[in-house]
Amino acid sequence: MLPMAQNDCFLSMSQDYLICTTIHKARQLGVFTGETFVRITLDKAHRTTKPYARSENPYYNEYFVFEIRCTLTELLRLTVLYEVRKRNACKKTMSHGELLIDLQSVWNQPNRCFFKKWGRLEASIADVSNNTPGACKGYLQIDLAIVTQNSDPNTVLRPHEDMLELNRWQINQDYDNIERNMLQNADNSMQCNIRYNVTLYKAVLTKKSDYLIQVSFAGNHGKTNVCKATTQPEWNYSVCFSWTYPSLSQTFVVQILSHEHLQWKAIADYEIHFDEIAFKDKPALGPTYVHFYDISNPLQYLGRLLVEVDSECLPAGPARDLLTKPVAPLDEKRWWQEETFLVEFLPLQGDFLHGNFSNCKVTMKLAENSSNYVECFLKSYPGKHNNTGTSLKYFRQEAPYKAVYLKITMPDNRYKFDSDYYIQEILDLIESELATFKLFQIKYTNQFVLQAKCFKAIIMNLQSKLKEGAEDKRLEYTGFKETTMWDANRLVYVNSFFEKFPEKLRAMRHKLKTAPAPLIEPTIAEVVDQMVLHSNELKSLLATTRLQDEWPTLLIMLSVSGRNDIAVCRLNAKYFLNAPRDKTASPNSLCWRTRNFIFKDIQCQHSCINCGCNVGVIQGSLGIVVDSERTEYLASITNDWKQTELYYWSPIIHYTVYKCRIFIHQAKIRPGSDSSGLCDGYLRVIFGSQWAQTSTEESTLSPIWNCVICFDVVVFPGSLQWYLKNPPLVAVELYDRDRLTANDYVGCGTVPVSVISMKAADDSAREEPESRLKPNKMVKTRTAMQKYHKLKVISPPPLTWVPIAQHGSVRAEVLMSAELVETTEEIGKMEMPDPTITMNIPTSIKPIMKNFVLEVVFIGFRNYTKTTFGGRHRIKVMMGDLLLTSGLSSTRLKNSINFLVIFASGVVSLPEQLEYWPAIIATDVSVSSKGAETTLGAVLIPDSKRFLQVDKTVKCIPATPGEEGTTMLQIGELEDSETQPLLHREKPTLFQRTLGVFKKSQDPAKLPPIDNTDLTQIIDEAQYSWWTKYYNSIYTYQETGDLSHLYKHSLVIYPNELERQADLGYLHDWAEPVKLVHGVKYKKNSMPKEETYATLKLNIKLVPCKCGANDGGDGIMLRPLAAALNPRYQAELHTLTDLTKIVVRVYVIQGVQLRPHDKNSKSDAYVRLHLGGKTVANRAHYVPNESNPVFGKCFQLDAVLPRDNMLEVSVFDRNLFTDDYIGSTYIDLEDRWRTKHHAAVGISKEYSKSGYNKWRNIATPFEILSELCSQRDLPPPKFLEQRMEVDGVKFKDETRLALDEELQERLSLTALHHLDELPSFGYKLVPEHVETRTLYRRDCPGIEQGKIQLWVELYEGNLNIPPPIDITPHPPQTYELRVVVYGCADITLDERNIFGKKMSDIGVKGWCADKEQSQATDIHYRSFNGEATFNWRMLFPIKYSANEDMMVIKVKSGVLNEYEVKHPPILYLQVWDNDFITKNEFLGMLELNLSNFPEPCTNRRFCTLTNEFAGIKLPEPLARLHAIAQRRRPPVNLFAKKRVRGWFPLHGQIDQMSKDKRLKEQLRSQTGKIEVELEILTEAEAAANPVGVGRNPPNALANPSRPDTSFNPFTNPLKAFQKILLPVIIKGLIILGASALVILILVQFFSNLPYKLLGLR
Repeated sequence: MLPMAQNDCFLSMSQDYLICTTIHKARQLGVFTGETFVRITLDKAHRTTKPYARSENPYYNEYFVFEIRCTLTELLRLTVLYEVRKRNACKKTMSHGELLIDLQSVWNQPNRCFFKKWGRLEASIADVSNNTPGACKGYLQIDLAIVTQNSDPNTVLRPHEDMLELNRWQINQDYDNIERNMLQNADNSMQCNIRYNVTLYKAVLTKKSDYLIQVSFAGNHGKTNVCKATTQPEWNYSVCFSWTYPSLSQTFVVQILSHEHLQWKAIADYEIHFDEIAFKDKPALGPTYVHFYDISNPLQYLGRLLVEVDSECLPAGPARDLLTKPVAPLDEKRWWQEETFLVEFLPLQGDFLHGNFSNCKVTMKLAENSSNYVECFLKSYPGKHNNTGTSLKYFRQEAPYKAVYLKITMPDNRYKFDSDYYIQEILDLIESELATFKLFQIKYTNQFVLQAKCFKAIIMNLQSKLKEGAEDKRLEYTGFKETTMWDANRLVYVNSFFEKFPEKLRAMRHKLKTAPAPLIEPTIAEVVDQMVLHSNELKSLLATTRLQDEWPTLLIMLSVSGRNDIAVCRLNAKYFLNAPRDKTASPNSLCWRTRNFIFKDIQCQHSCINCGCNVGVIQGSLGIVVDSERTEYLASITNDWKQTELYYWSPIIHYTVYKCRIFIHQAKIRPGSDSSGLCDGYLRVIFGSQWAQTSTEESTLSPIWNCVICFDVVVFPGSLQWYLKNPPLVAVELYDRDRLTANDYVGCGTVPVSVISMKAADDSAREEPESRLKPNKMVKTRTAMQKYHKLKVISPPPLTWVPIAQHGSVRAEVLMSAELVETTEEIGKMEMPDPTITMNIPTSIKPIMKNFVLEVVFIGFRNYTKTTFGGRHRIKVMMGDLLLTSGLSSTRLKNSINFLVIFASGVVSLPEQLEYWPAIIATDVSVSSKGAETTLGAVLIPDSKRFLQVDKTVKCIPATPGEEGTTMLQIGELEDSETQPLLHREKPTLFQRTLGVFKKSQDPAKLPPIDNTDLTQIIDEAQYSWWTKYYNSIYTYQETGDLSHLYKHSLVIYPNELERQADLGYLHDWAEPVKLVHGVKYKKNSMPKEETYATLKLNIKLVPCKCGANDGGDGIMLRPLAAALNPRYQAELHTLTDLTKIVVRVYVIQGVQLRPHDKNSKSDAYVRLHLGGKTVANRAHYVPNESNPVFGKCFQLDAVLPRDNMLEVSVFDRNLFTDDYIGSTYIDLEDRWRTKHHAAVGISKEYSKSGYNKWRNIATPFEILSELCSQRDLPPPKFLEQRMEVDGVKFKDETRLALDEELQERLSLTALHHLDELPSFGYKLVPEHVETRTLYRRDCPGIEQGKIQLWVELYEGNLNIPPPIDITPHPPQTYELRVVVYGCADITLDERNIFGKKMSDIGVKGWCADKEQSQATDIHYRSFNGEATFNWRMLFPIKYSANEDMMVIKVKSGVLNEYEVKHPPILYLQVWDNDFITKNEFLGMLELNLSNFPEPCTNRRFCTLTNEFAGIKLPEPLARLHAIAQRRRPPVNLFAKKRVRGWFPLHGQIDQMSKDKRLKEQLRSQTGKIEVELEILTEAEAAANPVGVGRNPPNALANPSRPDTSFNPFTNPLKAFQKILLPVIIKGLIILGASALVILILVQFFSNLPYKLLGLR
């Protein structure tokens, strides 16, 4: 397929990007009071969710979009900051925790997105109030995606292709497992607190100024001190970031700031990504120099910085911190020794130089050093040039050649680079072998056994190369100095890859060796793909070398006298280094090798190689040598060069004469060069100071030149060996000839020539008669291997497709090749002969032609936007030497145009090799009333081989002399293409049938049917609706073990549009839609855009033509067929031109992640449909303030095909004055009506005459099956007992639910489901489905605006059609939730009374739907043992939708407006310590999802905080304390069980000291237990059995049994005095009296003791 544009070419240019994020919910925030919200910050833009009150597990479910226009490099440097903030009434909102994600991490994901991932919230460094920055503050679930104009809309915000993942955004429980869905997907062994030290030593800069360095990481910035007025600043400073590892912030940005104009300005920056310096270990880099270039001018070198990055794991301490500190200067001699390198470039000759000037200068720039210049005098190419508007020049230098040179002092790291050279050698070997093997496949097309043997030989050669490298220790570093940590880690990483690589090669070889004959072709394709994958892995290994010890970019500049630089060649200097003295130079070394240097326009900003901006090719030699080793270096090249004087060189062999032949066969050109869309193309080739051009092929996009351009004398300096590994390049230009103005430039490219010695040319000439392989002749293995190796030097070389590009877009491909053959001629004084052009390329490489019948059905134009003024149209289809023309157009029906004659066929000669097939061109020709024809537009269909009918052939009869090139097709019974319907599909091949049998054997056993007697006891279908099928197709049941889905019908939910399903042939089996182009718009720094004006629908078939033994020859010798011969086929073609009235029903289900257009709210979305001038909308029934609105509307419109073929479905955001347009999707109704897959009405999984699964099609399954068999001339279906036989295949009934229906219909439906297994059909029918369509805007092409789920039904207008399905969303059912709080136990008491005893005044507060309508129990005062009794009932009215598993809450917006929001049905219960004077203290909480919560415990002794309640694995100490908590309790759905009672654990956070006894940490733990009875009743049930709130009647609860001390002391002061103070006073008086008595006795005793002792008394 010819690509429209190379998207990689525009990565360095500004583009539009959308950053889409969804905030789902948070967990374990530890915030039990107040309101929390999430603030998202990207660059300078902010978005904020609505606040969620009084919950540590808030539910947000809000969608935001950030629109950014920048380059990809600037985008990936940004960081998305998610902050969970806590709103306080009188204080500033405070950050509770934050999550930082680099967009680089998102871009590296397979789909460029994170889907429903949990991020760990951590305390911010800037939060000075927090003593533990980096501590876990909870978890946040998000979606985050990067959407570009080139994104595949089917992969954005989706983890894989399973549609179920997309639609579980509200209800899927699988993503609630935090551990399995963490953003930081790393092993626990790798997780640690880490400190990154970015050390900045010194810099060498080109400009004198004041400098400082700023290092940015995860939104934090660290700066060095300022070095003033210097070009060599020295900082010796380290910026340290303490962080968690691994994290989603993985980029360091180092910026050089210069003080200019009284402000600091960033003049250069450099990015260091973890994936380039980590190598599956902790990040490390350097010490090394990194090079800086000007931000505004990437060619301007600013300087280099000596930097080092190291990391260390921290055993303890803060997880996040930022500090700067001075360090000691670096001893550079420890790591490397500096050497003076001589860089020398020797320009020999130049070609393809653009510009009208007489001389130019060649110079070099490397870092801050510049070279001398060599002046080259330019000449114009001889001969007469066409009017192209451009001037091309060339130059030839004379020996001795003068070199440009410079000297630079750099660290000598050549030993380190040896491993890179080795990897490059392996990569070059793989790529060259793959390219040669591709040529071998083309030359020996169908000989797969031979190809397998050749590829096994390639693998063996690669294995031997790897073995040699291991023996030579090419991946071991033995350098001048010490190795850095980066070097050691990278060598370990590279060695681990090369240790596994031979094993992978052995597995590939074994796979080829053991592949069975029917599967050998796909096995070869699979092994080749694996080898390409390994080559990409090697490229990624080489890409990681750009940081450590990298040289600055070497620039070879081309300038004009008196002007600035006009062209540049950018090179990686290290690949031109000469090897050290003690190492042998690699044969693949580029040092001083003659090669071609391609120069790009100085203004070129494309990031790809083949961008079409080539302005010159200079042949020369480049070498970089250590100045002290120059003598040894000169001695090593004495066989090729001699130095006459310093920097002047002469080759030993002055020149070699060659003969160049360029073989040009054909081209594929994208339309748009002219307003007609066609191209009058000719090709110009430039080589060796000569040029030539082909003839002009007029009015075609697939020109066939079939010519050979020969330059008989081409002179190149030096010997043949110079060019074997670095062959010269042939410059190719493609033009579109214009008669009045300058010829249009289509694009340019380069072709490497195949350099062939005289001996190899003679060998090829001797093998010329044998080189043409017969199609059915096998080649011996040994001979084949010889031929395989000779393909590299064969003369002439095989043809290959060469891309032709312009402005970063591939505009054409040319099938050509070129060779440069050594000759023995001498130049002497003779002039060079003019190039010769001969027709017909050599037979050995000319494609082997075969005859094919091309059949085209001209369906017509659709969406034709051009205005016609009375003229009529016809279509011309060209392929090769065949031209097919439709009849004139009939009356135009709005934007649709049909044709009077819609069928044409003929015989065309095409190559046997499918890769060489020309493109198919279709043109729109306007025919005036006088017969004059004007081409208005054209389209190129490059991949023409997909129309080949492999299993069919037709017989061709040669034309008689009197028939003037006409032919007749004789159709046999088994080869009758006209007896088959237009909606044809190829029969499966032998491989496909074998693979199908294998897959069928792998299918799991089907579930047995369910007995109807069981169904009546389990389900009641009367309560089911279409939504039951929809949600039954979404839910997952693996976790819960719920089997109720087995008793419900389901349907198919497609992840994208129906026309994007490969198993349905993209609905293009009946016609191929192609866009007609009449021009191309080129915009600076952006991809070219083709201007399309219509869609052309064609049905194309290519059938091999089987001729007799003497009936060979070209297709022009056979008569083209004017019309189809079969009457049935003619009748079917006639129906394509008839007007068909149809009824269109569009069932719109819901929108998904619609892009909001209001700054402060979501979209108030409604749907508008437009079809054939009619517009219908449901603006009055818009869904307010919702990013995922559920519409549930059916729209019915009348249409006439093909006039009204395109249905537009748009979504708008309703506003008071002007509605905002969100996006549209377009549905081609004609494709769905005409396709053989029966897309008009989907086939349901089971047949039911009534109920929510009622059959929707007008015809019954048996009638549909019978009609299909009749169309294929098959016998009708046969009944054999309990089975049905169709097309020789027997089916048994697969119905599981609708067993009461007729067996005939059930068996017929089973056969329809397996239609792809029938030999005569081989395709599937469209099932009953819902498709997910992407919305786009015309002013933002390619950028997704959201999705919409719908399905379309089509009925014939004059039939009695069934009534529409009612898909109105079921209103949520009103329930009454009754919560009886019996009591609490083991409450953690954290308050002491005035007497020092722990106690709490315990109360329970609860709410469900509306937090403002919370209810509270009475207070259990003065609980001393953590127990409290309440016997208190709470009543909560809720509205619950069982299908969505959501609770619907009405929220007011303004004074009059209100909207509905959906939240999970969660009951919140909080336990508080009520204080009269101070603020109430939180004790614990319970959050229960009423539809899915663990079963409570009947005994409070076993009630512990399990993982089900915690939501994530508990800490090890807590898990050990509660070993019983590891037992998983079965889930309970209260809406199904109705009533449950038991003990639930309360959780909260308790304070404890950290291990270092310095910081206080908060540990999530169980803080108590609560006994609750939950009962859910419908509104009718609640009215029939009323109860009172609290302990009020009716059905009043008994008063709790509480201690006498449990009362409010403030309302009962006397009782408080009696029960509380009086006992304490009495006790105090008793203690006081007893103490006084004891004291009195002691005083009396001691006072009398002396007298007693002295005997005084």
